[in-house]
Amino acid sequence: MELIKDASGAVVAAGGMLASVIGFYFWVRYKIRRHDEKLKDHETRLCTVEGNASKTDRKLNIMHRNLVKLMEHQKVEPVKDLFENER
Repeated sequence: MELIKDASGAVVAAGGMLASVIGFYFWVRYKIRRHDEKLKDHETRLCTVEGNASKTDRKLNIMHRNLVKLMEHQKVEPVKDLFENER
């Protein structure tokens, strides 16, 4: 009788350990998936920010060219020296 109790206790303990290992596996898998989703969100945001920055850079370059042309047309001297220090 004692042998059956000891064996059933060992089976219950092994089952508990197996359940905890399986639970840990699913928890880690959930954390990895969640982390991957966050990385995708950050990458999407970064691409959006970089896209907006390139648009802004293009607009600033156009404004710079137009301003230089206007200043040259108005005969402001020296046009090149005004902007070379800023870039």
